[in-house]
Amino acid sequence: MPSTKLARRNPVAVASIDELTGTQKAAIVLMAMGKEAAARITQTLSPADLEQIAFEIARLDSVPPDITRAVVLEWEQMETAAHSIAQG
Repeated sequence: MPSTKLARRNPVAVASIDELTGTQKAAIVLMAMGKEAAARITQTLSPADLEQIAFEIARLDSVPPDITRAVVLEWEQMETAAHSIAQG
C-alpha cells in the first residue's frame, strides 16, 4: 500500500457522489462522524480494511459539504434498511 506522503501527491477532489468508491464513502462517513464515534467503528475493522480507508482519508483532497451530506444520508439509509431486515 502506498505511503501517506505518496497518497497526498495524488489527491482526489470529489465532484460527484457517483464517482466515489465504497472505500471512499466509508472514509467520508468516518471523517464526518468525529473521532470518538469513528474510533469505535474502526476497532471493528480488519487491518486491511482500516489501511485502505486510512489511505483514502489521506487522498481525499476536499469533499464539498453537499457530497458529505449525501454520503452520510446514503449510509444512514443503508443502516436503517439493514436494521429493518434484521428485525424481520
